[in-house]
Amino acid sequence: MDIRDWNYKHTPHAGRVIIEVRGGIGIGDVDRVAHVRTTITGDEQSKWFQEGPSPASRLRGELYLGYAPSAWVDIGVVAGLQYGQRILDSGWTDDQGGGDSSEDSGAAVQFVLQPRLRFYPVRTGPVKPYLFGGASLRFFDRWKIVPVSGIEYGEPPAGLVPGPMGGVGLLIDPSPMVGLFAEGSYAHCMGTRAAAAEITSVPEPANPPAAVGVDGRVISVVGGVQFRL
Repeated sequence: MDIRDWNYKHTPHAGRVIIEVRGGIGIGDVDRVAHVRTTITGDEQSKWFQEGPSPASRLRGELYLGYAPSAWVDIGVVAGLQYGQRILDSGWTDDQGGGDSSEDSGAAVQFVLQPRLRFYPVRTGPVKPYLFGGASLRFFDRWKIVPVSGIEYGEPPAGLVPGPMGGVGLLIDPSPMVGLFAEGSYAHCMGTRAAAAEITSVPEPANPPAAVGVDGRVISVVGGVQFRL
């Protein structure tokens, strides 16, 4: 076999742009919970909130764009959406002894960005295990809470949960241009929004709700199709 044909068949990654269509599940702190309380004193409303992650298992979808400078490695970025839920626990009290509370939930998404480097210990053949590492950045938008019966609530701001990530995977190459893969990754959650955080500019209400327990991580199991251009 000509050396160029051998390289094309057995090391198809080298010198190519890589595009992946990916889908799977995220397990860990993928939901968000907000406790909001308003205390009414005369004509003034004191708006307090506490917001943080909550463990769950939810679907996720991703795209990967990268480049392989050699058959050993490729470097690129994963961008995708982590599906989840937002759970709102709201309540109010006044100085006359009145009050009410309610709980609501709805679907939500978080934008995920992961720059990563992937290493192939076995660079030839139809089956290639690989290792990868990088950073995970998970973005979520501002809460939008509609006032009810003249009661206004504090709206937790948008935020970012960063952290290191890494994992292992297996790539199967049925042809030099297309591959099938499956992988598992672990992302450690860091920063102030990786745990329950509350507004500090207003006093806590009487009997504030307890913070929701967190995992401090997101484990992802993902599979998909790799195209090499």
